[in-house]
Amino acid sequence: MTVQEHLLAFYKANGVPDQGGADLNHFHFKIAGITLRLPNPEFRKKAVHLHDIEHVVFDCDTSWRGEAFIAGIEVGTQVWKHFPVCLLSFWAMGYSLWLYPKEVWHGFKVGSQSQGLFDLPQSQETLMGMDLQALKTMLRQSNRRSTALGIALRFAAWVAVCQIVLSFPLLVLALIWWLVA
Repeated sequence: MTVQEHLLAFYKANGVPDQGGADLNHFHFKIAGITLRLPNPEFRKKAVHLHDIEHVVFDCDTSWRGEAFIAGIEVGTQVWKHFPVCLLSFWAMGYSLWLYPKEVWHGFKVGSQSQGLFDLPQSQETLMGMDLQALKTMLRQSNRRSTALGIALRFAAWVAVCQIVLSFPLLVLALIWWLVA
């Protein structure tokens, strides 16, 4: 089966709109039992298929447990090279660390040893037409190798970055309150 066929089945199984909602002006985001309706910026529309393909490749649902693992993978595969998309991954990893730290850590380790899906030169059409197993093999063929200590140190640094990104809105409000008071 092709990646596209698997992705369509994933969307249906998880109640995700076709194309991951890339054609919509808003997307729904559930956090702490509250569903937020957020604007769907152009950078997200262009990248949501990659994030969704990662869910298919690594067999993760859209629960926060699944998102935690995928956020770890994305940060582990150096998604920071893809600004501003990386901010979504950093925020998701920062939040997920409070809920499912083991899944984030496991995803980061997998990502640290894998080729990043965001880094592949293939077009969206080419990726969608690929056989899923061929894509999985391609992502495992990475020259990125690191020691356990190196991975752990990078993880610690990214944890700090992700917690800053997660708490940034609160830090801004606290600074405003401090300046006004």
